[in-house]
Amino acid sequence: TGTWPGQVTLRQGWSRASARPWNDTIDAASLRLERGSSEFVRQAAGHLLGLGAEWVGSPPLDRSSSMAWERAGFEPFLTLDLHRRPLDGPIPPSGIEVLGGSARDLRLLTPIDDDSFDGVWRLGPLGLAEAMVATPRSTLLLTHDDGTLVGFAIVGFGNRAGYLQRIAVARSHRGRGLGRGLLRESLQWCLRRGAGHVLLNTRPGNEAASALYASEGFSMHPSALAVLRIVG
Repeated sequence: TGTWPGQVTLRQGWSRASARPWNDTIDAASLRLERGSSEFVRQAAGHLLGLGAEWVGSPPLDRSSSMAWERAGFEPFLTLDLHRRPLDGPIPPSGIEVLGGSARDLRLLTPIDDDSFDGVWRLGPLGLAEAMVATPRSTLLLTHDDGTLVGFAIVGFGNRAGYLQRIAVARSHRGRGLGRGLLRESLQWCLRRGAGHVLLNTRPGNEAASALYASEGFSMHPSALAVLRIVG
């Protein structure tokens, strides 16, 4: 169901998956499996390739989850560093004004996301909307400068863990502590909901982001995540 290029749902009996364009500039598909076998993943990817996608990519996967995708013909594409912070101590105040957002604010995030990330690392509007529903509970945190939105964080909670799904600050406003403030506000939100720790991932080589997270109590998890893809 649905129309490609756009959000579509793929079903075959009990099996179910969803897909969306990778982002606004890359003619590829992001496939998310809800339930089903490796054979269903293979068939779903083949259907998307038949609709015109140049390739189909998976979500970030740990090693145990990636095996089913590899059996479906997917191969390694991107690697993501995984960071973890226990919520076992005080969290400093954000030091900036942070407001809660809603679904109607999602359309405002894409320009900041596109400004902050390049190429395959951009999410696009459907990817940002997907990040908001990836966990049982989530929130959108916003920061402004003179009434203009300049930064955001999408934060989730589930299974007693917090997830920093996305954080971005416009390049023109970096170096002002906005990213650190959004990060601290995200940690406080997770702590209030009972999370024992927070997880996030970064692109390898993003030293500025990794240094920020390390200074706020995150440590690198020994297991990296991988995005797999299959090419038409």
